[in-house]
Amino acid sequence: MNIDDFSKEIDKLLTANEIKMMVTFPEGGMETIIKTNIPEFDSAAIHFYLILHMAKKVFKELLKIDVVDASKKEDMLEGFFEMLKSEILEEEAEENELGKG
Repeated sequence: MNIDDFSKEIDKLLTANEIKMMVTFPEGGMETIIKTNIPEFDSAAIHFYLILHMAKKVFKELLKIDVVDASKKEDMLEGFFEMLKSEILEEEAEENELGKG
């Protein structure tokens, strides 16, 4: 299944159901636990799709804060994506190092 077909199928599921997503940060750590009210939707692919839709709303709100022109908006978005990329790659590198030890 290609990404467009996947998106269409997820869109059908989302519009046919009320989805509630709970993100828990257990005390003492930053490792998240993600659950939805529909157990069949508790997969990484569906979580990604839900988060993508939520992120769009969050980023739009962040861009309203203190950004004036279009070039700054683009830089700000690129900064957000770079932060996410760095977090993922750093965590992966740490996990690989721990695995070698």
